Amino acid sequence: VLLIEATKKAITKDHKPVPVDVHGRLVLAEGEASGHRHLFRDPGVCMLAREGISDRVITLECDALLLHDPSDMAPVLAKGGALDGALRLKDRGLVRHVGFGMRPHDFHRQALETGAVDVMLTFSDFNLLRRSAAERGGILEQAAKHGVGVLNGFSIMRGILTGAPVAEAAERGRWTNAEDIARATAMRQWAIDREVSLLDIALQFCLAEIRIHGNPLGNQNIAELEQNVAAVSKPLPDGILKEFLGAAL
Repeated sequence: VLLIEATKKAITKDHKPVPVDVHGRLVLAEGEASGHRHLFRDPGVCMLAREGISDRVITLECDALLLHDPSDMAPVLAKGGALDGALRLKDRGLVRHVGFGMRPHDFHRQALETGAVDVMLTFSDFNLLRRSAAERGGILEQAAKHGVGVLNGFSIMRGILTGAPVAEAAERGRWTNAEDIARATAMRQWAIDREVSLLDIALQFCLAEIRIHGNPLGNQNIAELEQNVAAVSKPLPDGILKEFLGAAL
């Protein structure tokens, strides 16, 4: 599945925003990253657990609600914490699935061990530059064991794996890791030399992993949307992905 995102702010009936974003039909409850630390740290005031939230937020019956970027899982998983609040919304039929969006693999393992999550969003760890999520015993294996769906963030690493000039893409995407930029530059040149699309390779590599169920791309305009759809709609040249991976760039 290639997820096409249309981002907007959640609108409340009193026209005051609440710290919830709607990405297509995925609701992301923001926490540490957006400064709403009380969502995770104070089990008694977790916004998602408040009674009456359905009266404040118009967008209901979302496919998935993801708790984002906690710095400590203990208060999140504690009784009355953010996960309890999310599960309460699920019990009330306001969301169909509950999960987490975060980077640390150990945090994902803790969430999976609760047996309460349905979906997880991981970042930067399954793409042409990094594949730690797919290591033996890694989070893709663990998620599959628990029957949990996986969304794979940063499959094109903020644009540096699209085939665009890497320095320009890195500046636009605010990507500063020098090793990533150097490797992406080598990958781009490899693709140019063989007259193939690096974007096609990057996306189809991710789509070939059957334990991943979605790759959110964050299309910024119609042109990017059309380019990404085209990249996954035509088969790669025979043997090209095997050749690329064998180059170990």
